[in-house]
Amino acid sequence: MSIKKTAKSLSLLLILIMLVGMVLAGCGGGKQPSGEPAGETPDQTSDEPGEEPVEEETEEEPEPEPKKEWEGTITLSFPMGGSLPVWEELAKAYMEKNPKVNVVLDDKESGPAYTDWLGNQLAGGETAADIVLVNTVAQYFAENKFVDFAEYLTMENPYMGKIWMDGLEPASYRSNGPNQEIFCLNIDSVQILWFYNKNIFEEVGVQPPKDWDELIEICAKLKEAGYIPLALAGDTQSFWEMTTGWLFRIYHDQYWRDMEPVVANKEGDYDYDPERDGTWEFDPTDISNDSPEKIHFNGLRVAKMVQDGEVGPDHDKYRAMYTNFAKLIPEYVPEGFFGMSVGQADELFIQGKAAMKVDGAWFAAGFDKTMEDAPEKFELGYFWPPAMKDEHVAVDYARSLGGPNGFIGVVNKSKEQNDLSMDFMMFYASPEGQAIRYAKMEELGLSPAGPSLVYDVQMPEKWESIFGGMGYMGEGDNNPFGAFARGFNDEQQSVREWVDLAHQFFKGQLTVEEYSKRMQKVMQDAIPRWLEIRGYRPDALDDPSKDPSA
Repeated sequence: MSIKKTAKSLSLLLILIMLVGMVLAGCGGGKQPSGEPAGETPDQTSDEPGEEPVEEETEEEPEPEPKKEWEGTITLSFPMGGSLPVWEELAKAYMEKNPKVNVVLDDKESGPAYTDWLGNQLAGGETAADIVLVNTVAQYFAENKFVDFAEYLTMENPYMGKIWMDGLEPASYRSNGPNQEIFCLNIDSVQILWFYNKNIFEEVGVQPPKDWDELIEICAKLKEAGYIPLALAGDTQSFWEMTTGWLFRIYHDQYWRDMEPVVANKEGDYDYDPERDGTWEFDPTDISNDSPEKIHFNGLRVAKMVQDGEVGPDHDKYRAMYTNFAKLIPEYVPEGFFGMSVGQADELFIQGKAAMKVDGAWFAAGFDKTMEDAPEKFELGYFWPPAMKDEHVAVDYARSLGGPNGFIGVVNKSKEQNDLSMDFMMFYASPEGQAIRYAKMEELGLSPAGPSLVYDVQMPEKWESIFGGMGYMGEGDNNPFGAFARGFNDEQQSVREWVDLAHQFFKGQLTVEEYSKRMQKVMQDAIPRWLEIRGYRPDALDDPSKDPSA
C-alpha cells in the first residue's frame, strides 16, 4: 500500500473514531436533554408503579499512552561546519527529553571526501553512522542500506501530537527509491527569485514587472537613469551551474511543459506504477502537477525524441525563448558580461550600481549581513520570475527552480536502532525542533535556504517577514524536457559546447536559426555518451519501455 493510501485510510479511521465518540457522547447520561436548562437535572422519580430511577453510565476518557523511554546512542555523521553549534543545541534539547540517549555529532569533511567516506562505509556493511546525507549515494537506494520513512510518517509524532506527515509539506517526503521508498527527509525549500533594489525602483518610478515585455521596458528606463538593469554574470560557471544557467532552465520549463504527457510513464513501461502513473492527468494550472510523487517521466522517451529530431533546440519553441533572451543579453547586463563571475556581478548589486539580480531565497535571509560593508543601505524586494509571452509558450506563467532541501536519511540497522534514530528525526522535524534550530542559526548569523517544509514553525521575525509571504513557486526542474536546457542532461562535453555557442549567439556571431540547428546536433551527439555514463545499453532507445540497464 502506498503512503498516500495509508494516510487516507488512517484519516478515515480517525474520522470514524471521532464519529463513534460523538454518538456515544450523545447516548451517555452526561448530556443535557433538549429543553432542559443547563445546571438543572430533570426529575428522575415517577408516580407510575414499577418504575425505578435509571442509573446512567458515564464514559471515562482513556489515559494517553506514556511516551516511550528511549535508550541508546544516535550518531549523526555528515558535514556540519559552521552549523555544528546548531546541531549541538538540537542534540542537547533532545537528550534533555530523553536522558538515557546519547547523541554523538560526527562532523565530516564536505564534498567528494564525504561521498567517498559514506560510500565506503555503506559498502563495508558496518558503520557507526546512524543519520547521514544521502543525496550523493543514491546508488545504494536499491540495496536496502537506508530506512524507508513511509511507515514512520503515518505514525504519531510525539513532538507534534499528531500524525507526522500531517505536520509536513508533502514535498519534504518525496519518494526517491526504486520502489517508491522514501529514503530521506527534507526540511527547507529552495527557490530562485528575482531581487531588486527598492530605492532605485522608487527613484526611477518603476514597479516589479508582471511579464518579460514589462521587464525589458523597465530595463530600458533603469539604463537611461544610469543604472545597470540586471547584475547577471556570463562566465562559464555562471552559465553552467549558477545564476544565468538557472534562468535558461526556468524559461525552458515554461516553453516545453505542454509536452509532458507525451513522455509520462505509460502502462507497459518497465517502471510503471499504476497507483501513481495510472491516475495522473496533465493540469497546467497546477504548479506542482508534475512533482515526483504524482508522476514519473520516461527519460528514454525524451532522449529518443531529441535523437529523432521531434523535440530539441531546432524548434520554434527554443528559438522563441532565445529571441526573448536576446532582448536582455547583452543590452541590459553589465559590461564585460561574458567574462564576469557571479561574485563580481553581486558586488554591483550590493554597491547600488545595479537594480536587479537573480539568486536563491537564501540571499534574502542573509541580506542584512551582506550589507554590513555596503557603501549605502537599501531596502530589498523580490518578485516571481516574469513570464515570457508569445504563441510558443506552453503555460502563461514561469515557475521557479529548487524544491526540497536537506536530504537527511537513516542508515538501516536493527529495528530498535532504526526506531531510535527515527525518534530523533521526529524531534528534529517538528515545530519545536525547528524553532531551536532557527534560534541558534540567528544567533550565529546563519541563514536558512528558504521557507520551512515543517508546518507551524515560528521563524525569527526577520526571516518570517521574508519567507512568510513568499509562497511556493513550483519546481521547473520537474519538467523532463529540461534534459536539453543546457547541454543534454548536463553531460559535461555538451554543456561546454552549449556555453560556447550561446556566447556566440549573444555576441551576434550566430543567428538564432544557426544557433538552434548547431545546438540540436550537440544534443544528439551527446546522447550515446549520456547512455554510457548512466550505464544504459547502447540500444536502449530502440524501445524506451524496456529497462535500459537489463
